[in-house]
Amino acid sequence: MGYTPETAIADLVDNSISAESTQIHIEFKWLNENSTITVSDNGKGMDKSTLIEAMKLAAFYFSTTRTDSDLGRFGLGLKTAGTYLGRRLTVITNDGSNITDACWDLDNICSSEGMNWNICVNDESDIIRKYRNELSKLSSGTIILIEKLDSLIDTKNIDKSKQKYYRKISSVQSHLRLVFHRFIEEDELQITINNELVVPWNPFISANRATQELDEEIVYSENGEIIILPYVLPHRSKFTSEDEYNAAGGIHGWIRSQGIYLYRNRRLIKYGTWFDIIKKENTFNLARIQIDILPNHDEEWKITVDKSKATVPVYIQEMLKRIVANCTEKSTQVYNSRGSYAKGPARPSLGAVWEQRKSANGEYSYHLNKKHPLYISLQHSLNSEQKEIFSSYISLIENFSPVLLTGLVHYSQDNEQKKIIDALEKETDLLRVKELIEGFRKGGCDPDEIQQTVLEMPYYAYLKDEILQLFESDIK
Repeated sequence: MGYTPETAIADLVDNSISAESTQIHIEFKWLNENSTITVSDNGKGMDKSTLIEAMKLAAFYFSTTRTDSDLGRFGLGLKTAGTYLGRRLTVITNDGSNITDACWDLDNICSSEGMNWNICVNDESDIIRKYRNELSKLSSGTIILIEKLDSLIDTKNIDKSKQKYYRKISSVQSHLRLVFHRFIEEDELQITINNELVVPWNPFISANRATQELDEEIVYSENGEIIILPYVLPHRSKFTSEDEYNAAGGIHGWIRSQGIYLYRNRRLIKYGTWFDIIKKENTFNLARIQIDILPNHDEEWKITVDKSKATVPVYIQEMLKRIVANCTEKSTQVYNSRGSYAKGPARPSLGAVWEQRKSANGEYSYHLNKKHPLYISLQHSLNSEQKEIFSSYISLIENFSPVLLTGLVHYSQDNEQKKIIDALEKETDLLRVKELIEGFRKGGCDPDEIQQTVLEMPYYAYLKDEILQLFESDIK
C-alpha cells in the first residue's frame, strides 16, 4: 500500500476526525516485543453492526458518495494502516449506549486451516477490559489498539528496535502537525502524542506580515470547485531570527518544501512537489501553492488508497502551469531582491483588461484578464448557473473581438495549416467547448444559433469535426 509509520498513523487519525472527534490521543508504549500503539478519541463511536461493517476490507465502493466531513477513501484505511503497523488490530468503541470490540489478528488467520478470515469479538483479556473501562467514562468514543508491531520491532534486535521506535514518535509528530494543521487551526482539534500537544505547522507562514497571498483562482468542474491559492513567502531578512527562518523551511528544509500543497477536505494529501511542471530551484524556495479539492475529485486526481499520492488531471494542467510560472517568478524576485511586501493579494491595474498569450507554435491570442479585481468581484456575486452563462459570454467576447475580426491576429482555419496541438491542449479546449455550449443553453440561446456560433469561434476552429460530433450526439 506504500505506507510508512507516519502515513499509517495519519490514516487512523482520519477516522477519528470523520467521527467528529475534538480530542485525539496517540500513545506509543514501549514494552519490548509487547509494545503497543493506541489511537483514542471522543468521537461518536459505533454500534456493533457498524463496527463489524467498518472492520470489513473495502467497506465502501469506489463510487460511494462521501460526506463533506469524511476523510475516507475506499473503507480500507483502518484495516490496512492498522495491520501495516502491527499484526493485531483491535477496535473498542462506545456509541453512547453500548461498548463493543472487534479484532483482526493476522497470526490467527495464518494459523487457521484454509486461512479463515474471521474477526474476533468480545475479547475478555485484561488490556481490553482496561480500555472498555476507560471508554465507559466518556459519553462516546473509540480506541484503536495495535499490537505485535512487526513494522517497527525486530524481535531479534530489541535494542535497535527501541531506538527506531522512539525516533518514529518524533517523525509522526512532525507529520501530523503538517497534514492536519488546518483542523488544529480552524476547528481547534486537539491531537496529543504521549500527552504532548501537537502544534500545527502552517506551510504558508501566514502569521508573517511579509507573506504575499496572490490571487485565488477557482476551477469549476462537474465534481465541484477546485480552489488554487498561491503564496510567496518572505525573504530571509523578514524573519525575526535564524530559528524562525529555519522553522519556516519545514522539517525537510526549504528546497524540499517548495511547491504545491494538495488538500482533500482540508487534509493534506501531497506536498513539496511541482508535479513535474518545473524542476526545483533555490530561487523557487519561497513559492508554495495551496490547492483544495473535494472527495468527488478522487477519481480524476487518482488519489491512492493511503491518500499520499495524486496526479494532476488533464483539464487543469495548463492553468496550473501558468499559476506555477507566475508564483515562481515572484518567488525569484523576492529571493534575489527582497521583493515588495504588501500583505494580501497583489492587484493588477484597472486598465489591465486584456492579456496576450503565445502558443507553442508562435501564434498569439488575446484573452480577458480573469484576475482583474472587477472580474473577480462579479464572479463572486453570481450563483453557479449564472457563472456558467457569464463564462460563455466572456468566450464570445474573446472569440469575436475586433482584433480577431480585423485580422490583426492570425488564426488559420485551413485544415492544411491549422495549428499543431498536443493531445493535452486539444482535450482542454474540447472540455471548454462543452462548457460553452452548456452555458449558452442555460442562457436560453437557440440550439441552431449555438452550433453556428461555436463553429465560427476562431480559437476552436481546428476542432470543427469534434464540435459537430458533440451536436450530433446532443450533449447535455
